[in-house]
Amino acid sequence: MELTIEQALQQGVAAHNQGDLQEAERLYRAILESQPTHSDANHNLGVLAVSVNQVEAALPLFKIALDANPKIEQFWLSYIDALIKENQIKNAKRAIKKANKKGFSGDKLNALSEKLYSEAQTVNVSSANPPQQQLDGLLEHYQNGRFDEAEKLAISITQSFPTHNFSWKILAAVFKKTGRNSEAVNANQTAVELSPQDAESHSNLGIMLQDLGELEKAEASYRQAIGLKPDYAEAHSNLGVTLQGLGRLDEAEASLTQAIALKSDFAQAHYNLGITLQEQGRLEEAEASYRAAIALKSNYAEAHSNLGIVLYASGDTECAIESLEKASEIDFGIQHNELFLNVLRSRRSRSKTFTNIDPVRKHDVEVGLSSNPLIQHKLVEAELISTLYEIDSSSLDKAPGPRYGNGRCSPDYSLFNEDRFIIKKLEVDLISIMKLAVKSEIYVYDSFFNIFGNGGGIVPHEHLNKFDKDHNLEIQKYSLVYYLAVGDQNCDEPGILKLYDPEEEILPSEGTILIFPASRRHSAVYKGKTDRVMIGVNFYSL
Repeated sequence: MELTIEQALQQGVAAHNQGDLQEAERLYRAILESQPTHSDANHNLGVLAVSVNQVEAALPLFKIALDANPKIEQFWLSYIDALIKENQIKNAKRAIKKANKKGFSGDKLNALSEKLYSEAQTVNVSSANPPQQQLDGLLEHYQNGRFDEAEKLAISITQSFPTHNFSWKILAAVFKKTGRNSEAVNANQTAVELSPQDAESHSNLGIMLQDLGELEKAEASYRQAIGLKPDYAEAHSNLGVTLQGLGRLDEAEASLTQAIALKSDFAQAHYNLGITLQEQGRLEEAEASYRAAIALKSNYAEAHSNLGIVLYASGDTECAIESLEKASEIDFGIQHNELFLNVLRSRRSRSKTFTNIDPVRKHDVEVGLSSNPLIQHKLVEAELISTLYEIDSSSLDKAPGPRYGNGRCSPDYSLFNEDRFIIKKLEVDLISIMKLAVKSEIYVYDSFFNIFGNGGGIVPHEHLNKFDKDHNLEIQKYSLVYYLAVGDQNCDEPGILKLYDPEEEILPSEGTILIFPASRRHSAVYKGKTDRVMIGVNFYSL
């Protein structure tokens, strides 16, 4: 007669209690074949494994039992005890915290906490200090930009000396430098747990959380750092930037003012204060802050750039252009600076030609599309498509912005920077088309590609950003889409481009080029069997 799960469990427990471990294991495994996440069977099998010194094998069993039923105290006790036995101190601490949050805090759990403390002390005594030569080598690798070597050595040290704070901090810094922000946060959280009184670790964690856009958590980390070290000027400054991002400008101003009071020669704090004052419309004070930053750091390109923007807003176009040109000389890579510099030069040129006409309004009258959208056609070169598949790309579902689903896309918005003949030729051809379309010189801001597979698409969006809106550039900005391969157009969702305000639907063909104002929202859904390949460009008329 076949046993029910309950009967099998009862017999397994009985065999276990009688010391018949082989029979107990057979019955527990029989239950798991039928019900893999059965909490009691997983837990009891884990207990059996621990009893024969197979603690490593027991851990996943205890974890499954706990995930299936976290309300059973014994499951927590068994899991935490196994973690301690395996010397997984960090994970054991986390598990105890979770158990406490679940309401478990009895004598047994307290005893485990004491055991954990004892084990942690043993680890600290025996393995807290790596050889100084290793630490010196780690720091040298990092400071000289040898991030691969630094990462390998940091991981090696953290494995051999898991409670050593410094190696975790360097590992977090390496992850941040190499663009792995989530991993950086995890490593820095470990550093904080190991040294909760280390203000620098809290501040570093704040920086990494800020980079991920988790501003509330970043604020908490900065405040923790400041609580530990009240004269920590860098933490006050970073807190100010975070509060600025949260829209709490008065608090941001106070934090940045405090940073400057603590460290008067802190150029970045003066610069950040300038941004906050500029956001509040206090242009004269913002100008003074930017000039203070430049006085401390003459090659501060961002400060020169923002000073130029403030001077233009104050009506001083010539001095604005001088500041923007200075920023460009120092760092040609500040994209919004190059854009605004080109815009102001163009406006200055028009103002000299049309002395009695506002150069911005003159631009609006003369420049623009003859239709919205403007539809054109360009023959597709097969080599261009194959080249896009060779270029580094990101998964659509991991890309920032409106893209989603199955497919690939540019890792950034600088496709035209690719040093390939076919891409350079495309850039020249499209720039010519864009100039004719808007009857003006242009400035290319974004260039990218999208490859949609089945289920790829873009949600409704526009291509205006805060800079455009703050500086009245909306009417000068346009978007272009060039369809290299349209894919399967016989499916239910063939990738129709939906335009809004007013609503309009366009099913493009191979070689179609669409140009429309960047302010016009649009979306697309594609569910075909073959890839759809597109080039995108956002540009400004000058």
